[in-house]
Amino acid sequence: MDIIAPIHPDGAKRLFDYVIYLHGSTCVDRVGLTMTFAHELQHFVQQHGSAQRLWAENQLIKTLITTLPEGERTALGLMWSDIPIEREARIVSKRTAETLFGAEPVRQFIEQRIIEAVDKCDAANWRFIQGIVFPIQIDLAGDTQRLYHQLKGYRLRLEELLQEMKKQPEFKDVELTS
Repeated sequence: MDIIAPIHPDGAKRLFDYVIYLHGSTCVDRVGLTMTFAHELQHFVQQHGSAQRLWAENQLIKTLITTLPEGERTALGLMWSDIPIEREARIVSKRTAETLFGAEPVRQFIEQRIIEAVDKCDAANWRFIQGIVFPIQIDLAGDTQRLYHQLKGYRLRLEELLQEMKKQPEFKDVELTS
């Protein structure tokens, strides 16, 4: 996210390159705060460090999914945790919280989130996180390719979205292959 300072005589000045915003409700519990911050920080690492192109490819998939009509989204049966960068962020968030607070407080926190889930998708997300067992491996590149293959019926829509997204520098190197 870019935040621009008020206009100065020499033009607009960028104050920040990236901001991680934590909603107030995520800060109520130390475990929840830690998990949320670790999750968002992992996205920062993906986008600006370890997996820039893969982050962009996954963002394209996320954009496709969020722009599909609800019936098509439901028919695909995809959850956020099926998107490799989202799965990795969930893994990192749980591992970080367990490292800092121990497995039992994290289990209790997740159980409470399942009970208080706002909808079936939210509950399924927390059940996925609860089911993460360490050690666990993730293959961002391979999993991303498999997901693109699963979405091959949406190739034209992905190409359209990519052309629009290429206006942003993060997407300049993204190409849809095979």
